[in-house]
Amino acid sequence: MVRLEPGAERWKQHAHVALGLVGLGATLAMLRHTDFGALRAFGAWAAFAVGVEGVRVLMETLATRALYGSEVRVPWRTLLRAHAVGYALAMTMPAGRTVAEAGKAAMLAPWTGAGRGVGVATTNQALVMLSTGLVALGCALAAWAYGDRALAAAVTAQGVALVALGGGVLAMVRSRAIAGWIARRVPRLAAVATGASDGARVSGVWRALGCFVVHRGVQALQVGALLRTLGLGGATRSMALTGASIVGTSVGVAVPGQLGAIDGAMALAGPGLGVTAAQALAVALVIHAAQFSWVAVGFAVWTVTRAQPAASGSVK
Repeated sequence: MVRLEPGAERWKQHAHVALGLVGLGATLAMLRHTDFGALRAFGAWAAFAVGVEGVRVLMETLATRALYGSEVRVPWRTLLRAHAVGYALAMTMPAGRTVAEAGKAAMLAPWTGAGRGVGVATTNQALVMLSTGLVALGCALAAWAYGDRALAAAVTAQGVALVALGGGVLAMVRSRAIAGWIARRVPRLAAVATGASDGARVSGVWRALGCFVVHRGVQALQVGALLRTLGLGGATRSMALTGASIVGTSVGVAVPGQLGAIDGAMALAGPGLGVTAAQALAVALVIHAAQFSWVAVGFAVWTVTRAQPAASGSVK
């Protein structure tokens, strides 16, 4: 890990706090326009939204397990702990996905080895982008079908960019040529570079990608269930509004939990889909509440449990 100079480290910490305050301020501003009557209408469906976030944690765990394959034996308790903590980091840190993957790689390194852990972490990040892009393209089709061309164009552009970026990252980390070039240029990283490349070239990539498609796709069920309680059901509308949330997630990647970014994107897209901005904000607020309930779970797990020591021979 690269260590920053003390002055740079302080600026980094200040930037984290500033971004968090920006997100919090944007959320507080959005609350002035939120339909709180809709919040009361959600009732037990808010619990469903919380359950969906739990499914997303589980699908990430299954994806990582698929990438490790039969060569790495990591206990389920250890995998679940790492992913619960990783979810909390992803939702509370700027560029949360990168921080979460680094954190999971560090927690699982005693079981996987540094090279394999880096390869799986990078592959996970690439697959998140690929799966999000694929789901976004499906959401764009729904927006086109609904007749909202502006939203469809924005979500299409986002989907294409994510698929291209994710595919590029995956190709790079799997490349033996790139790993060899790094090893020659920086000999002390040779083992990590080679291990990362080997760790990324596994047969479980397609299974892991399927898990991540489900991981992102269930958000449409979450949005659809909340819209249905408002009398605004319909798969096409739900998918289209989910596309808006994906755009907001990407735009607000530097803001912890994408606070304000998802809300704003859904509020802007809602009227074109027959959803008022106030109703869209209410849906976004419940989604944030569901996410931060799992943040609490993740940090609680991190606080009250200890990592299991790696068994000898955990990496074949």
